[in-house]
Amino acid sequence: MKLTGKSPLCLVPLYYVMYFVWNPADWMFGDAGNIFAKVTVSSYRFALDRYSNWSSRLWIEGATVFATHHIAWFVVISLGALLLMVFSLSYACGFETFESNLLLALCIVGLFPINSLASAGWIATTVNYLWPLAFFIFWLSIFIRRYVNSSSLPIRMTALLCLALSVFSEVLAVAAACCLLLEVIIHRRKCVSWFFGFSTLITIAGMLNVLLCPGNAIRKTREISNWFPQFEEFNIVDRVVIQSVHLATSVLETYGNLLTVFIIILACLSMVQGRKFLALLLMMVLMIFTLLGPKAQVDFQTISDLVHRSQLSHQQIVSIYPMALVFVGSLVLIVVTAASLFGLTEATVAVSVPLTISSVIGLAASMSPTLIDSGDRPFIPMYLAIATCSALVAEKLVTVAKSAVDLSTRPVGTC
Repeated sequence: MKLTGKSPLCLVPLYYVMYFVWNPADWMFGDAGNIFAKVTVSSYRFALDRYSNWSSRLWIEGATVFATHHIAWFVVISLGALLLMVFSLSYACGFETFESNLLLALCIVGLFPINSLASAGWIATTVNYLWPLAFFIFWLSIFIRRYVNSSSLPIRMTALLCLALSVFSEVLAVAAACCLLLEVIIHRRKCVSWFFGFSTLITIAGMLNVLLCPGNAIRKTREISNWFPQFEEFNIVDRVVIQSVHLATSVLETYGNLLTVFIIILACLSMVQGRKFLALLLMMVLMIFTLLGPKAQVDFQTISDLVHRSQLSHQQIVSIYPMALVFVGSLVLIVVTAASLFGLTEATVAVSVPLTISSVIGLAASMSPTLIDSGDRPFIPMYLAIATCSALVAEKLVTVAKSAVDLSTRPVGTC
């Protein structure tokens, strides 16, 4: 692992520093100023109280209090989490060269929407989502690369600790469970090891923590009353449909460049490989998304207004079923197309699995009464997955293009 090969990754935290130097943030905006700045007890005491009365995110709640009262430490730890995340992504993708890591840095800086970290305030959103996500990706990088590179015992133990910290987040507990399930499906008996066993136990403990935490039940009751009084009137399918339109609004309108760039890179790879039909298929998907985005935004705003007035009916949700089906079907088509471009290789798993799992956990947020008022926070892992997969596809595109150039410039042999 050459330092020169990884050096472009340092541009990512540098970009974040420059962003906040040129765009000074109101750190007390959102939950930090409204809730956590007013806490007078210790972070430990507050976390225990919140566990009993509000949330299973035990250490995350305490860390948010600490970060709110110690801004300098918040900035330092957040930059460290960002570095851990991008280096872990690079390791997970198997990027060793300067060029491949530069592509990863470009995609994260250019595609990952930094404003998504401000939906509940910069501090609250960053601590609740970026910090646990960095820990999760570190564990995931060790987990998926263990067949290729044998990590030392201290690194694997550190990875398990990171997993234990990350599964206090509900969405990451679901993500870990999905990863372990897919590991069993893909590798079967080969996956059996002490590392896999402990990862499974930690994930089960994380899921039980979420399900059995007394604070979560209290919080759900209060949030139904405050945010979605009709929540229990609708079934799981209805809620998933609402969340699908919410997701469509975020990735097609609010941050429309995310999927657009990813589809264009996929289409370019299709053409370089001579897969014209796949390129046309991706063009059709892009056309659908372009037409669907504005409609999704209008419909989601209508649904949101009706929810806040407690006037939403089942028939109104049924009216957006076709849009949700087209959107989800198009996402599936993108994943299938990406998989077919890479063939039966580990790269197929690397591209298709993150997109699939991040989509699932984004839609799983429909189980919460705040599925509308949580904003796009549950979609942050998906934003990162799309940016990372864009880098993977771009790296493949560059490799194929280089091979074609080398072949065309090779001297013709003489008899």
